Amino acid sequence: MIKELVFNKDTYIGYLKIKKGGMKIIPGDIDTKIINKRDQILQHLKHVLSGEKSIKEKNINKYFKALGGLYIRSDMYGSNDEKKSSINGALKLLKLSDKQNLPTQEILNYFKGSAPTLYKKSQLFVL
Repeated sequence: MIKELVFNKDTYIGYLKIKKGGMKIIPGDIDTKIINKRDQILQHLKHVLSGEKSIKEKNINKYFKALGGLYIRSDMYGSNDEKKSSINGALKLLKLSDKQNLPTQEILNYFKGSAPTLYKKSQLFVL
């Protein structure tokens, strides 16, 4: 007898990451930790951009990374509004860095290295 396969939407095996022609499964618990870490960083950034907390140069790399860089799911399933929000957040972070007299070229290097796709998108958005 063939047992019928039933889809259960509550079953979550993780996220499939495709890179350099290969496929890797990121287990659900690790993926959830990554998402939670990203959300914490974005929440902190929100406080920095609103003026509740001061900006620290050591955290700028993390902010750009969370906005659309090296976190696995940053760009996944993003709507146009979410993508614009990421670009707007990056541009606000750049303006705040400039306002605080942080080294502009170094900040741009952080941006380009931590979030290369977002960096390219933001250049098109500004032009």
